Amino acid sequence: MAAKNFDGEYGFFSFETGVEVIPFQFAHVLGGFREGVCLVRVQRNGKWKTEMINKNGSTLFTFPVHHEPSNSASDGMIRFKDRNTKLFGFYNLSGEVVLEAKYEFARPFKKGFASVRLPTIEHGKSKWVVIDKVGHVVLGFSEPVILNYYHNGATSVTFGCEPVEGKDSTICLSGCVDNQGKLLSEICGRGSDSELQ
Repeated sequence: MAAKNFDGEYGFFSFETGVEVIPFQFAHVLGGFREGVCLVRVQRNGKWKTEMINKNGSTLFTFPVHHEPSNSASDGMIRFKDRNTKLFGFYNLSGEVVLEAKYEFARPFKKGFASVRLPTIEHGKSKWVVIDKVGHVVLGFSEPVILNYYHNGATSVTFGCEPVEGKDSTICLSGCVDNQGKLLSEICGRGSDSELQ
């Protein structure tokens, strides 16, 4: 299904047939459909709201005004930022907050894990950790972590990126994590820090 804009409103059309599936009614579409749901912005009764809809266009859940969700679902979870505290947490696809907004920054879940930055505690430094879907810390790092994946299901993590002097590149450490979060191996690799926050 593809989102299209007509006269300031978005609706959805079938890729295969080009037929309208969900009528034009949304002010903005946040990232398109993933995992059977899409986040949209609508104005109802004079108030702006962010809603999670299904492929029929039915509203499954309306987010509280102070919760700003990310662009789309990832691994059954939706990341959000609390506008009041500026901290990040996660909803499940049933619209329930499953991880409270307590992280300074959070990356989307992938293969059961997410990298998050805990609130600053020691010597003005934040701590990055990899958590599972119930919030248990499975790995800890002193620098940002990017999660990648191998075809065999093991999770690859990239961390410890440092700029290469005189060049527009970085060198990072990488490793593989099993499904319990245990670091299986460490290897050196090259990568960009453009995704690090």
